[in-house]
Amino acid sequence: MRRRSLSAGLVAWLGVAALAVSACGGGNSGGGATVVDTTQLGALGPVLTTSAGRVLYMFPPDAERHVTCTRRCAAVWPPLTAAGHRAPEAGSGVQQSLLGTDPDPAGGAAVVTYDGWPLYTYVHDLKPRQAKGQARFDGGGFWYVIAPSGQPITVGA
Repeated sequence: MRRRSLSAGLVAWLGVAALAVSACGGGNSGGGATVVDTTQLGALGPVLTTSAGRVLYMFPPDAERHVTCTRRCAAVWPPLTAAGHRAPEAGSGVQQSLLGTDPDPAGGAAVVTYDGWPLYTYVHDLKPRQAKGQARFDGGGFWYVIAPSGQPITVGA
């Protein structure tokens, strides 16, 4: 009897945990692909974002078109990763032909790229449409938002 009670309690707890994760937006809904979108960002113009509106950045030291931001750098500038083994998808204003992936040197999920540039978010952008990392020098180089054309926007925020 006690074993059945523990099993029922565990099942109930797992159900509540799953509901909480889905309500928080953890992961991609329905197991879909990672979507790269655009948003208008004041004087910077249209920039790439996640589907949730988080601004995406590129890092010039990735000039060889490979992820160079790892470990401590990636803790501050987390790379945008591809969901599962699915190719990233273009949202509004994004060119599908410029989307790709690059292996994560740390062995994690593939990193989403745009026109060859690995894409990153910034942990201090606490809400959608923030670009506190724009033109910020960190980790050995400047960080820039990226236009839908694939070109870095190098002016200050």
